[in-house]
Amino acid sequence: METKKLEQKDLDSIMELRSKYAETTNTIGMIATDEYSLNKQLELITSEKTRVFNELETLRNEEQTLMDSLKEKYGDGQINLEEGTFTPVS
Repeated sequence: METKKLEQKDLDSIMELRSKYAETTNTIGMIATDEYSLNKQLELITSEKTRVFNELETLRNEEQTLMDSLKEKYGDGQINLEEGTFTPVS
């Protein structure tokens, strides 16, 4: 069996294809790294959003407790915060 030498144009084509393959593989790696970083950021954002919504729920509960306490103390009516007054509903 005789060994044949490749023509330069065929060798160049193979080398160009290998180079493009390596470049594409490298790009996939960079994209995967970017995706990982973005997913970590999204996890942090989601966690912070959950914390803030929990805080909002706590504030709503505190508001309801305060409103119930004021209603028990003053009855039904309107509060004017600027003047610090309560006007009962007739």
